[in-house]
Amino acid sequence: MTGRRVVVDASAVLAFVLRERAAAVVAQILPYAVITAANMTEVLYRAPERGYRNSPQTLFAELLSTDLEVEPVTEDDSVRAAELVAASRAARSTADDRSLSLGDGICIAVAERLGLPVTGGDTHWGTLDLKTQFFPLRGG
Repeated sequence: MTGRRVVVDASAVLAFVLRERAAAVVAQILPYAVITAANMTEVLYRAPERGYRNSPQTLFAELLSTDLEVEPVTEDDSVRAAELVAASRAARSTADDRSLSLGDGICIAVAERLGLPVTGGDTHWGTLDLKTQFFPLRGG
């Protein structure tokens, strides 16, 4: 993997696909970005649920044409993702009931392994003890 600079979460790619707020920002990031195979799966099934009309195969091809790179999830990523999800659930407060989803944990674990920053739409990631930089997705 050469020239990659950021790991993107499914929410970022969905914003691009569905032309939501921040789509223009994500369009600039995609040629330099990595998405995990698990997060790509999330994009491929959520986009049609939210109005995208082409097949998952077509969407996959369209995303690859942006030079977005798909990264496999390793055994170590699975363990780290579980640690991250468990820690976020333990840290939940009544004021902020958010915690990481499985996809979130995998995204962050892969970013940590690759030594790349991560971006996505879930701003509460910035409150977590991550081993990588998190940049909340803004724009639009």
